[in-house]
Amino acid sequence: MGKPVSFWERCDGMEPSLTLGLDFERGRIFGEVDGLAAVQQAAKLALETPRFRHVIFSGEYGSEVDTLRGKHRDLIRGELERLIAEALTQDDRIEGVEDFSLEFSGDEVICQFTVVSAEGSFTMERRMELGV
Repeated sequence: MGKPVSFWERCDGMEPSLTLGLDFERGRIFGEVDGLAAVQQAAKLALETPRFRHVIFSGEYGSEVDTLRGKHRDLIRGELERLIAEALTQDDRIEGVEDFSLEFSGDEVICQFTVVSAEGSFTMERRMELGV
């Protein structure tokens, strides 16, 4: 029989996934989430948190998507995918972002995309007022 492997040795190099569950609609904590649900929650938080605005977060956390407000549609079309992927891939559990689609509707741009993670893939949508 070999030497027992500790919990910490098994987890070497892995980021923890278990976290408090957030109810974004009510602004409340509802328990715990893990696995894919935790990655989905982390992705939503990363996109909703403006980068460089809150000193509690490092400069690598958050999104610069809101910097596109008031910009020309061609610039938005060219930069939105990059900014979303940059914000999400800071999380080691997220392997990539793909299948982007953009739709301009009135004063709003709607971006849909697939997040590929170690826990599985899921679709997200990010809406942004153009502010023009």
